[in-house]
Amino acid sequence: MSILFGNVQSVGLENLKIKNMAELKKDMCVKFKSLPEYWEKELDNRKPNTVRVVDWEDKRFQNLKENNYARIKIFNTRTNESFERIIEDITFFSTHTIELVIISWEDKNFR
Repeated sequence: MSILFGNVQSVGLENLKIKNMAELKKDMCVKFKSLPEYWEKELDNRKPNTVRVVDWEDKRFQNLKENNYARIKIFNTRTNESFERIIEDITFFSTHTIELVIISWEDKNFR
């Protein structure tokens, strides 16, 4: 389900039934890098999302728009350490000059 409110579109993931990480296919994981100061907050769930400037030439954004990913993997730009999370929400947002996507997750181990 997609919901459009003015210039914000949320790609609903409620139809994606996931019992555990092992069920997910490798090709359903989108990968991004984060600066260490953001990566630490994303890792420990103080910041359970990442915000990206949309580049439609990059297939990752096309696939996000089509809801083709179930997981996200974030790499630390300094150490190359990474973690994976199940994507809970994908929201596209545009202003007059820029288009952004917010990819959110929930790690139940932190709740």
